[in-house]
Parts: sequence; C-alpha cells; structure tokens
Amino acid sequence: MAATLDCQKVGLNINLSNLTTFKSADHRIQAPKDKILEVCNANTLTDEKKRIFEKFKNVIASPSQSLGFLDGPGGSGKTYLLNCILVECEKLKLNVAAVCASGIAALLLFNGTSAHLAFGIPLNVQEDSTCSWLPSDQNAQLLKKLDVIIWDEISMQHRYAVEAVDRSLKDLRKSERPFRGISVLFSGDFRQIFPIVKNGNIYDQAVACLKNSYIWRLLTQYFLTQNLRCEARSGIVSKGANDFAIWLQQLGNGALQQCDIEKVKLSHLKFQFSQSLNSLKQALTTFAYGDLDKVLSRGTRQMVMEYFECRGVVTPLNSSVHDINSLLLE
Repeated sequence: MAATLDCQKVGLNINLSNLTTFKSADHRIQAPKDKILEVCNANTLTDEKKRIFEKFKNVIASPSQSLGFLDGPGGSGKTYLLNCILVECEKLKLNVAAVCASGIAALLLFNGTSAHLAFGIPLNVQEDSTCSWLPSDQNAQLLKKLDVIIWDEISMQHRYAVEAVDRSLKDLRKSERPFRGISVLFSGDFRQIFPIVKNGNIYDQAVACLKNSYIWRLLTQYFLTQNLRCEARSGIVSKGANDFAIWLQQLGNGALQQCDIEKVKLSHLKFQFSQSLNSLKQALTTFAYGDLDKVLSRGTRQMVMEYFECRGVVTPLNSSVHDINSLLLE
C-alpha cells in the first residue's frame, strides 16, 4: 500500500470532508436525468459516433463482456461520446466507474474521478503491484457490484496501473476473466501524452504504454476521425483551423518526422527572437494581453470573461509561468 500524507502536514489547509470518493458513492451518474439528457443526448451524435455508441450499448445491455478502446485525435469528441454512454448506463441502472488518468480530465466526465482514487492504485506502481484494498473493505464491496468501467485518457496511464486493477479485480472474485468480467471502455489518444517515466526517455515511455500490455490485444478498437473542434458554431470549417488540425494529426501519426525521431518541422508556428529573456517575456505578454488595462477599466463583466477566454500563454516550465504571471500583475 502506498504511503500517504495528511494535507495539513504539508502546509495545505484543505477541507476534505466534502469530497466525493469511490468509498462514499456508488459511482453511477448522480446529476438530474433531464439535465444529463439536455447536455449529452445520443440523438445529437454524428453517424460515426452513433455506430460506436450502438455497438457498446448493445453489449452493456447484455450479459456478455466488452473490452474496447476508443481512439480519436484531440477535438474528435471522445469525451462527449463517453458521457452519452454514461447516460445510457444510467438509464439501464448499471453500476459504473467513470475514471481518468488525471483528476483534471475526470472533471469532464459525469461523476468522474481519478483512476488512482477509484481503484486504490499505488502511487509507485510496479509490475506486480495490486490495488490497496482488501476483499472485506467497503471499497471492495462496491467494486464487486461494478458493471462497467469507463477509463479516459488511458494513453497517459502507466500500463502497470491498468494491470494492477485487472489483477486485483480477478483476485476479488477468484475469476480469470479480464477485469473479472466487467465491461471496460478505454479512451485516449496516443498521439499526445505518454505515461511519465522517472528519468526515462521516449522509448521508456513507449514501453510503459497500454499498447505494450497483455490487455491491449484483448481490446476491440473504435476510431473517431472527424475533428469537430475546428468547426465554427455556424458549422463552417475554418481553413486555417482545418489545415492545422490535419498537420497536428500528421505530427501525432509520425508522418512529419525527419531523420531524427525527435525532430519535426514546425511549419505552422511563427517565431519571434529577442536579445534577452526579459524582453522576450515582455513582448509575449504585450502580444497576448497588451490591451488588458483598457478592457478592465471600460469593459463589462462579460467582455472581460470573453477577453480571457480567447487568450493564453503556454510555456513548458513552472518557473516561466510564475515569471509571466508576476509580469502581468505588475
């Protein structure tokens, strides 16, 4: 079992009493049905998504087990489809665990939580790890009742974590069936973020992926290809957005790599050079937020919200984030 620390002991004054955990909820969708249907209605799915939805719906409504992987590039609507499936599970009164590799991603799923919290996956997961609960625990009793697992952002999850859940569920009911017979739908995009491997390189990360697990060959694969994120609200696709989406997918598929596997040509990006780091940060913040003072002094609340919604500064280092935030607050 992984060691844990109390939040107060590390200087975090956080009240955890109101947080929902897997131990205090049955992990079915708890939001009002009319609200769920309003947000995620299967009738609004594209033909591509409807075919996948119907296939999985037919399986979960039957005694048979389904193990699948939903693949799609960013913007293809994976999360929306997963939520539609969760709505269907609610209609069928199924017990569902909606989990993600990260807590941030879990916020986008109905009643979602992190996989580590839901299943008690050790923080320092190893090849032979098991989940940190006993068959007699309350958590184990809830897991025994599970009918479906929806696991998003699986490309970020170390395969040892998934195998630990499979191993523990098998032991829970002395069954050799994968995940002890529970239907599982994984979702993710291996073109994006790989699992984090301490002191590892890209090859170590690839080895840590679910694709290198014995579980991968058991999965039926479903593919989403239509990028909905680059479409305007009017339904008209912006040429620039569409070209960038195509380029980004080619990049993820490895089609743009040159002789060195880690080098690609960034043809869609503009570069600005500066004589110093400070002047570069100043130019960057001026470009993104140059008229911030005017908006704050004259704009309505709605204008201010829209202003921040369409602007952002992306940087790979936390130290740069702090520096840029401090610069903006001056």
